[in-house]
Amino acid sequence: MVRFSKQLLALIGIGLVVQVGGLVWAAETTTTTAMSTAAQPATPAADASAPVIRPIVIKFSGEIVTSATGMLTVRDRYGVTKEMSADTSAKMMRGTTAASLDDLKQGDQVSVDYTYDVATGKRHVQTVAISEATAAPAASSTAPASSTSSTSTQQ
Repeated sequence: MVRFSKQLLALIGIGLVVQVGGLVWAAETTTTTAMSTAAQPATPAADASAPVIRPIVIKFSGEIVTSATGMLTVRDRYGVTKEMSADTSAKMMRGTTAASLDDLKQGDQVSVDYTYDVATGKRHVQTVAISEATAAPAASSTAPASSTSSTSTQQ
């Protein structure tokens, strides 16, 4: 009889553990389901204490490889090539005068400020500064006077 009592108590204990575990599981499932089916606002309200996220502007300098409608490809001195999208909001300057995407030529030296969109993996041009071509120094028409007279005498 003692043996039967111990077995009965063991079964009741196991039953209680399983039942309590099932209740906990059921409570978690109900809570999760209630949270997922709750109506979410279409746009989250702006929290006054939330920080303002500003895009990081990256600077890249090099020469124009291609310049097509809305796209700009620049290669730096190490051979790294980056393709960027450029729309009408991009500010382009050649020296001190305003320029446009159509003014860019292959081989132009530029300094580009762009943002990188992590979600799409695209670079968006913010500003382009086109370097003025530095002219080679003009050859002087008057050659420097050279002293070709010989002061040594042959003996």
